[in-house]
Amino acid sequence: MRRKALLLLSLLLLLSFSALGVAAQTNDNIVDIAAKNSSFDNVHAAIVAAGLADTLASADAQYTVFAPTDAAFANLDEANPDLLAAAMADPKGALTTVLTYHVVAGNYSSAELLEMGTVMTLQGEELTITTRNDNVFVNDARVVTADVPAKNGVIHAINRVLLPEAITATDTTDTTTTDTTATTDGATTETTTADTTTPTGDADGDTASLTIAEIAAQAGNFTSLLGALEATGWADTFAEPGNYTVFAPTDDAFAALGDVDLSQDELEAILLYHVVNDRLTRDQLATDDLVPTLSGGRPLFINSDDGQIIDISGAKLLMTNIQASNGIIHVIDRVMIP
Repeated sequence: MRRKALLLLSLLLLLSFSALGVAAQTNDNIVDIAAKNSSFDNVHAAIVAAGLADTLASADAQYTVFAPTDAAFANLDEANPDLLAAAMADPKGALTTVLTYHVVAGNYSSAELLEMGTVMTLQGEELTITTRNDNVFVNDARVVTADVPAKNGVIHAINRVLLPEAITATDTTDTTTTDTTATTDGATTETTTADTTTPTGDADGDTASLTIAEIAAQAGNFTSLLGALEATGWADTFAEPGNYTVFAPTDDAFAALGDVDLSQDELEAILLYHVVNDRLTRDQLATDDLVPTLSGGRPLFINSDDGQIIDISGAKLLMTNIQASNGIIHVIDRVMIP
């Protein structure tokens, strides 16, 4: 059944290319296609600057390239201009590292990638391939055009520049942009004027080995949330193995509630309204309208526009995709009331 679904998805994608006038066969190599497609001006320029044009134009090998669109580069430049500028200033180093993180040896269609689940890049780190609501994702980047054939491989256009752990910064800074900024463990900062603290993780700066409870305690700005979890008997749950998505209000968010007199049952209902029994990234959330929570009552409402999350049941995202061993954390600016 799963294979039939994958084959159907591939057929639909192939039909979409036909509608766009993309030929099933071509004499153009990967670099030729990037040069001729107006959506790939930035990635083509980066390939040339990094000295990778001959490699990706070679007829002696087959490659799968996840090509960020020009809009993806524009979003990264807006969110973190220093990071992009630094990469472009170091073409043989940082830029090559970023670009080779988008390239896999071999020619793999979208259906084959989904069956594989993970692929090793030329850069040396893995990418994870998933699907949600008929959209294919490479890590947190959505495939906007798949299976573009080249003489020496295939191109899958994506809506975000992928950043390997070798490149992403250790710290996050405040941002007032409308997109996201990557951090060491895949976390991203959202539009905000608030000061948020990034968990430092273990000795290597990796939070993925820590539980949700450990990350919240280490960050230092979730004392009210941790206190509420202790008061309702839920603290141990997020210190144990599991797979949760937690929308974590900061201490400022709790302070904004003022003096409210809540029973333990009411407090528990509010807390569970901030937890989903599944690991959902920011991009996955952006594809949904309603998300059920552990509260079992009214679901969360995802208010998004063209892949950008405006708010979640009225709460703004301050930081997203903080990976934990038992789930994922998205920091929000207010306490959501079911």
